[in-house]
Amino acid sequence: MVDMVNRPPHYTKGGIEAIDAIATAVMDLNGVESFCTANAIKYLWRWKAKNGVEDLRKARWYLDYLIALETTPGPSPAQSHGRHAPVAPSPAQTSPKSEAPSGTPIVCHTKC
Repeated sequence: MVDMVNRPPHYTKGGIEAIDAIATAVMDLNGVESFCTANAIKYLWRWKAKNGVEDLRKARWYLDYLIALETTPGPSPAQSHGRHAPVAPSPAQTSPKSEAPSGTPIVCHTKC
């Protein structure tokens, strides 16, 4: 019987559990950077086995938030704890019909 609480199959790939990979990936990050990075990895890890494109969109949301955090003018990273968080992208900005940034080629390998 599959243990969906302690060892769900969508969080184990090749004998590696997502929690272990994520813990290693974020060990040098703090706060919202750690949280967003961990969530992006989680959704990328499981997308094919659980929620498909929805999980890819969720991963993109966290990546877009991190990008905005890193590119929003403000205090230095050492002072970022008092910084206002960037506005996260709206669903319209992360929907499949949204436009790519200028100059970014759009390649679709499936029927869009």
